[in-house]
Amino acid sequence: TILVYMAGDNDLASAASTNINQMEAAGQSDDVQLIVQADLPSSNGQTGAVRYLINEDNNSQEINSTLIAELGEINMGDETTLSDFLAWGVQTYPAQRYGLVMWNHGIGWNGVAFDDGAADQLTLPEMNRALQIGLGGQTLDFVGFDACLMGQLDVYTMLAPFANTAVASEELTPVLGWPYTPWLDQLYANPTSNGHELGQTLVDQFMELYETELENDFVTLSAVNLQQIGQVETAVNDLAQLLQEELDFTASTVGNARSGAESFAQAYGVSADTYSAIDLHHFSQILGERALDLTITEQAVAVQEAIDAAVISSRHGSGLREAAGIALYFPRNSRVYDANYAQNGTLAAWNSFLEAYHAHGRGSAVPPRVELSPTSPEEPIGLNNPAHLNFQIIGRDVTQVALFGGWYEIDAVGERSGRRLLLEYDPLIPEPTRLRDGSALYTWRDGLHEDFYIWSTQVTYLTDGENGQFVVMWPSLGGDSASDPSKGNEQPRHRTVQGTYTRIGTDNQLRANLVFDLDTGKITAVWATATGTATPFELSPLVGDTFQADALYLNDDGTLETERGVPLTIDINGQLSYEWRSLPSGDYFLGIEAENIAGSKSQATTDFTVVNEETAAQRAYLDPYLGFQFIYPATWYRPIYQDSALYTSDRNGETRLQITIYDDASGLNALKLKQETLAQFGGVDILHESPIVIDNHSGELTAYGYASATGGRTGQFVTMVRDGVGYVIDIDGPISAEDNTIETITMLLESWSYRPVGDGLFPNEWGRITLADFTVPQPEEFPYQPAEGGWERFVATNDSQIFVALRIDEREALPLADIVAKWSAVAGNGVVDYEASEIGRFVLAEQVWWRQDFAYTTDNGTEIWGFLLVQERDGQQIVAWAEAPATVYTELEQTIFEVMLAELVKN
Repeated sequence: TILVYMAGDNDLASAASTNINQMEAAGQSDDVQLIVQADLPSSNGQTGAVRYLINEDNNSQEINSTLIAELGEINMGDETTLSDFLAWGVQTYPAQRYGLVMWNHGIGWNGVAFDDGAADQLTLPEMNRALQIGLGGQTLDFVGFDACLMGQLDVYTMLAPFANTAVASEELTPVLGWPYTPWLDQLYANPTSNGHELGQTLVDQFMELYETELENDFVTLSAVNLQQIGQVETAVNDLAQLLQEELDFTASTVGNARSGAESFAQAYGVSADTYSAIDLHHFSQILGERALDLTITEQAVAVQEAIDAAVISSRHGSGLREAAGIALYFPRNSRVYDANYAQNGTLAAWNSFLEAYHAHGRGSAVPPRVELSPTSPEEPIGLNNPAHLNFQIIGRDVTQVALFGGWYEIDAVGERSGRRLLLEYDPLIPEPTRLRDGSALYTWRDGLHEDFYIWSTQVTYLTDGENGQFVVMWPSLGGDSASDPSKGNEQPRHRTVQGTYTRIGTDNQLRANLVFDLDTGKITAVWATATGTATPFELSPLVGDTFQADALYLNDDGTLETERGVPLTIDINGQLSYEWRSLPSGDYFLGIEAENIAGSKSQATTDFTVVNEETAAQRAYLDPYLGFQFIYPATWYRPIYQDSALYTSDRNGETRLQITIYDDASGLNALKLKQETLAQFGGVDILHESPIVIDNHSGELTAYGYASATGGRTGQFVTMVRDGVGYVIDIDGPISAEDNTIETITMLLESWSYRPVGDGLFPNEWGRITLADFTVPQPEEFPYQPAEGGWERFVATNDSQIFVALRIDEREALPLADIVAKWSAVAGNGVVDYEASEIGRFVLAEQVWWRQDFAYTTDNGTEIWGFLLVQERDGQQIVAWAEAPATVYTELEQTIFEVMLAELVKN
């Protein structure tokens, strides 16, 4: 007997009818009884809830199964309703095996079976009681969730006493739901299948439907042996306890593992934090590889092994490569933690860890420091003069760095209104770290970062063909990456636009997210949330539906205010379109935001004046590494690097530009470089040769022709050498397009110029000093002062009580904790009220130190805080001693002292 609990009194009513018809299409069997309790809204033509015995029927438009009972208006989110259904079903339809399907919205630990009519849902504690009472000791062979996000450890541990097998998805479940017809066909053909076999079949058929037939890369489904889930819970509890015992030592590694782990519900873009679900296996894998303590590594491996033993079958689309079958609730900071988890989750030890982890984060809540150094030209920026923004990030435990930008709104008289419209938000991607399996982990290391961003003043414009508006496209689903032509760097393949969605002919307005595939430019899904709740579900766009993208206004405190944008109408293909449109002329801001594991953020912004012509036929390329800039046709592809050369071409690929870079051109001049280039070209006819001046630098121009398999071609190349770097600028095309080829290279050469770009543009912020034993970054306000007794000191210019002292000694035959204690005794000698913390391990820049914090009072009553750190490296001991008045210590600790140590290199 399969009992289907179909809570359809909500926006899933039409899907409920579709799925019941799919069940009917599978036929029936004397050995299988399929019972559905369906609660649909009265607008669906049904009054209240009903129970069906599913019969064979091939009419896909009508439900023709046997009506067993009419229940009237009921609350499917009430635990009594579920327990009554279970007790009735088991008693009325006795069988050797029982299965239960929970059909509805789902939010993992936060519940299932959302009933709009009653504004209620089943929490996990309520479902636990319903199973206990309704089953009366009967064990279910199979429990499945045709609902979003229910493949979480909290759900499985709740189910374990009542069932053998569970099937659920870690990810969002599309509106079509399960493939009921082929799954039931298989069951009817093999009615003695046990829960494991039934689950395996369902996983395979689900993936066949979505990955193969519907080409949806962002689905998962898993079958789990609930008799093994206790071992997973135990392993996670043990891991949580280990991590909680020494958070000063573990928090950074945990934060990196959480940031890098496969996460779910990313279709909701910036709102995905509402769900905060990550893959437990992937998290444990990263944690195990990155942990600096063998005990933690071993326990992380134990979690993975327990998951592998419990998961019968787990499959996923290519966009969720690391999904392994069991998800875990892990909000990235206390700001997004849902306090209801303490009551409704089932993992008390894990919740205890989360609370401790977030409390530790709040105790280290100094945000990273962000510094900007824009290097834009004096004239306004635009399509032909992109902005170049250098930035520094200084700090520890950074989880995200993002570029943001927008427009200063103008009032009716042409003055700034005081409001800032956000138009850009792009998380930046750090250099990857490779895990043992070859996968990439993108995390920001501790210390000092210098990087850049080039802004071409093009952003996303969403339109229905008649109306449109500039919108923020939030990074969304992962998978294969696609190049954003307005930015020229690698971005997630999918992006989300948030707004308000209204069904045609109704005033029912839903919060919704349009998910766009950047490769195709198409809407791949519309994910909404039910009115008044955060329950996720997929909408199928209808012709005439309207969507109003959010207009987002940025407040001075970094918060956002949302207003509804222009109504856009879904077209006959269920689509809206977008393009990278140049911004209108005006005043704009651009900035960098950095956030750490505590959720503490800092921002820095700069202003630009933009001047653009909408019909401009040209675009500028600014090289971020060497600083050369040139104009090329707007219809051409954006130049990209391949090896040591920069390439672009017209859209049909017939006329091509290649700029080859020679990093070490010492001993070469333009003429020698020209001769070497001709030797590489081989058989070409020289048509013209002449010297040329490019941006005040001497060069050589050569025109040539040659025969190719597709016909005659002509071209020109220019050679020059500047600051030890050689350039060969070569463009060629078919003879028939010779005039265009000449026009293009003439435009390029006349516009060629250089701008200051690259690293090292912060001379007034940080330098780098090399001493006898080590090299360390040095803030300008901390000049070096040699000290006696083997110490090297850096003392603040504005206060001699603020300093960092470093030394490197030969390794003593003592535990490092004892070395800390020795220097602590020195630090406390002769000072008043000296107090020191316990000595413990501390992780900085993925290296282990032994640390002690201390405090004392000076003769003039100033309270001083400080730390001592000791580390062994290459058979020697590095000792660090830092102090500052308590009023400024906390910020200096994370943005100066620890940064210097994170970047220290032993000579």
